[in-house]
Amino acid sequence: MDNNIHDISENEITEELSVNGESAAEITEELTAAKKKGSSVASIAGFILSLVSLIPVLNILSWLPSLILSIIGWARSKKQNRKKCLAVSAVIIDLVILLVSAALIVGIAIYFSGDAEGFESYKKLEKENDWIKVTDEYVIIDTNPDDVINKNNQEALWQIEVINDDLIFEEGLYDRMMDTSFLDGTHSEKNETDEYSVSWWYHPNYGLEVTYKVIEK
Repeated sequence: MDNNIHDISENEITEELSVNGESAAEITEELTAAKKKGSSVASIAGFILSLVSLIPVLNILSWLPSLILSIIGWARSKKQNRKKCLAVSAVIIDLVILLVSAALIVGIAIYFSGDAEGFESYKKLEKENDWIKVTDEYVIIDTNPDDVINKNNQEALWQIEVINDDLIFEEGLYDRMMDTSFLDGTHSEKNETDEYSVSWWYHPNYGLEVTYKVIEK
């Protein structure tokens, strides 16, 4: 018996490569078809999930698997232009949705935290001074906390002007506060963004008292 591999005929090689009656060419063709089918399924699934991501309630849950499937479909369909276009389109949609969702989340966080942060910055003053009281809902400044007749704390007056600017009240508000007399009673108005209101009144014995509040929405 000759053990030389060159003596093995082509027919014998083909027979050896046959499995359950299928030739090597048929097996290769089936594997190729399976790969194409897999890339097609991944591309289409990714595209469908991308469309589902456009629904506001479902976008958070669906954009990540959609992006993963779309990338898989794109990577496995380099020679299939139509399916590749589907996968690329899905990837683009997912990235746009991701950016928009991130912007919305940041915007909502800023919107709901803005009021608390606006008054939070004044809480340090409350620890150091007796003429100011600060909560998340309001700030009260009493320019004469000791109730000494015709005496006002100059730092408190200066802080009123600062807060007016910080909370975007109209430019001439501070001057009008300074011109308020006991007979004028209580004044109030909103800031330019309708987020805060301020009220103030003056008494010679108690000084000027100013209250800033968050407007409930």
